[in-house]
Amino acid sequence: MLAQFGWNHSTVQDIALAKGAARLQNKLWGAIITWKYESPPYLDSGDAIYGQMVQAYQAGASYIMIFNFPELDGTGYGVMQDEHFAALERFWNDIVEPNSESPRILAVLMLFWFCREISDGECEIQKTRSGECGAG
Repeated sequence: MLAQFGWNHSTVQDIALAKGAARLQNKLWGAIITWKYESPPYLDSGDAIYGQMVQAYQAGASYIMIFNFPELDGTGYGVMQDEHFAALERFWNDIVEPNSESPRILAVLMLFWFCREISDGECEIQKTRSGECGAG
């Protein structure tokens, strides 16, 4: 069950709908952050995405994902820019890692088409940005 953040929808309403549906079916729920605009920059700002991830975490999300189109306008890593990667890293370091004693987030994912060969279950951000996967 995923709450979809983007397209200028209310994140509070999207969380409530996903949480309610998940609770009704006794399932886990999460959030997927999608495009906000139909033209560049497509995604919301890094700070806004960070806020959406924190909001989902605080509401009890088990999964948080960012949808990233694989290639766009000749970029090597889709619509995500440095500020989005920084938001992911900040979320991991500030929110997920300090709570690792009692983990609640099962996954923080970036959806990339080229991240297919992962040797030990992890794909570093630096390598993902360059289009190469693997543990580092």
